[in-house]
Amino acid sequence: MIEKGDVAEVILIGKIKDGKTFQELKEPTPVIVGMKRLIPGLDEALIGMNPGEKKTVEIQPEKGFGKRDPNLVRLVPISAFKKSNIKPVPGAIVDVDGYPARVLSTSGGRVQIDFNHELAGKTLIYEIEVKSVIKNDSEKASVITKKYFEKGVKTQANGEFIIEVNKDAYMDRGYLDKKAGLIAELATLGKPVKWVEIYKLE
Repeated sequence: MIEKGDVAEVILIGKIKDGKTFQELKEPTPVIVGMKRLIPGLDEALIGMNPGEKKTVEIQPEKGFGKRDPNLVRLVPISAFKKSNIKPVPGAIVDVDGYPARVLSTSGGRVQIDFNHELAGKTLIYEIEVKSVIKNDSEKASVITKKYFEKGVKTQANGEFIIEVNKDAYMDRGYLDKKAGLIAELATLGKPVKWVEIYKLE
């Protein structure tokens, strides 16, 4: 049975109620349950489920991506985008002072942008299937690491997570982003994360 802090390998389909599919995990994907890595409604739905179990849940905005906040819809001069050589097209996601925002419209030299999450205010339907539940720390580290790196990484867990990477990993073009993502995810499990890069002369 899934408990807080477990890693569950799941298949998920997320839909907007009476609308489109926004998430589809067709292969078993490891997620950390109950540690705020998922939206609250999905965390609550997974806790107590068992391997092989399936269910469909409806999640209200309060336990999804929150209610829409009209104060997060703003007008910005189009000149602010031209300075950064950005063409604000309705529907595009743009960076505004380090925060992502969606362009709603452009008119009269001004751009209406929305800092709300695109699923804010939406009721969501999730179809969930639990394939396995992982409680052992070493196995948790291993399966989560594989989400980020296919090769070049060894994991250990003994009071802390130790991640050793060689050139097959750190020569990866997206290495720094993957490293940051993996450390952030493992850290939610409540143990220190030690990152070791192994360099050898060829």
